[in-house]
Amino acid sequence: MAQLDSAIENLIRWKKDLENYDYIIRQYKTTDISTDLDFQRKYTYFYKIRRNAEWRKKYYAFFEKSKYNSDINFEFILRSIFELTGRIEASFASKLLATIKPEMPIWDSIVLSKLHIKPSQNPDQQERLKETIAIYGSICSWYNRFQLTDENRDFISAFDAAFPDFTHFSRVKKIDFLIWGSKDSEMFDVGLLSNNITAQKKELREQKHVISDDEMPHAAQYALIEADNWFNIVLLINKSSKGFDQQICVLSMHR
Repeated sequence: MAQLDSAIENLIRWKKDLENYDYIIRQYKTTDISTDLDFQRKYTYFYKIRRNAEWRKKYYAFFEKSKYNSDINFEFILRSIFELTGRIEASFASKLLATIKPEMPIWDSIVLSKLHIKPSQNPDQQERLKETIAIYGSICSWYNRFQLTDENRDFISAFDAAFPDFTHFSRVKKIDFLIWGSKDSEMFDVGLLSNNITAQKKELREQKHVISDDEMPHAAQYALIEADNWFNIVLLINKSSKGFDQQICVLSMHR
């Protein structure tokens, strides 16, 4: 648990950032985002938005227009920002979405690094949009799978104990902060299994591999996504009253 303790210690030092995030999620519905320069400054600082004034004007106007849209999703935001600015802004699209829907994860360099995911570099912008949407789906899938693990419960409990003023943050956001706090360690690094998975992927491509009970905790924690090769490891878990009675790992290929 040393790495978890280190991540918590980092977040304690950076508590001002947690306070800024708390301000953002409490304030965005009560103010006109398109004109509230104080809100914009705090949001821009927190999410490190390095774009010019014209870009920010369009972004915050869209944010204000969209904040009550209960059906909003990553694809809609990504494509809308692209239409407004001509830029594919996966990170800032995800952060807008995660403000409106805190149960959704953010896309940033630390998350991508931990999951060993590389952004699309496709020169065709329409294809890059499609690939970016698929990659964000993989990020969401990892968060969903991680929430099934014992580690997730331990990490959430540790966060709540360290930050009682911020227990109202979503579970996804708490994990996101811990990922950020652990950026210089191997905590959350799914790449720890990458060599093993790479060696087995040819065998698994056309078959199902049954994972034993002893393997399950490790496999659940590190359900690997190799986005650069478009391989996804999917865990199908059958639960019984006695716990996990069967685990099937299916390798799907997306080319």
